[in-house]
Amino acid sequence: MTDREFEAQRKRVRREMNKWRNLMGLGSWAFSYVYCREGLDVPDGYAAEGRTCLMRVNSAWEYCEAEIAISMPMMLETPDEELSRICIHEMMHVLVAELREGADDIRHEERVVTMLTKAAMWMMEGAALGERKKLKGKAVA
Repeated sequence: MTDREFEAQRKRVRREMNKWRNLMGLGSWAFSYVYCREGLDVPDGYAAEGRTCLMRVNSAWEYCEAEIAISMPMMLETPDEELSRICIHEMMHVLVAELREGADDIRHEERVVTMLTKAAMWMMEGAALGERKKLKGKAVA
């Protein structure tokens, strides 16, 4: 990955993260981002064997702080729509982080966060469809 590609992806990720951070009510949290030029390790208990890790969240929920590590080479191959889904997923981890307290195996959290992400995306798609239907029924002046 060239420096130019890295910087373009960094801006793209940061823009999308900031968008979802605010939309999901996390604007008061302190976020930091770690942009990794190489892939991220998947700690034991974090994902099924053989899964890759595009982003990883560490949260100090009691202080409303979160750090998100991002695998920049994987960003090059990630379409915008998929990036939105991933950002929502990672923000959901921030929202439920305190439920993990002391757990080394977060597979249950992954399932909950995955379903919450799907629910959020279905709601957005439904809202967009409703708006299109409303606009379709109105005459344009």
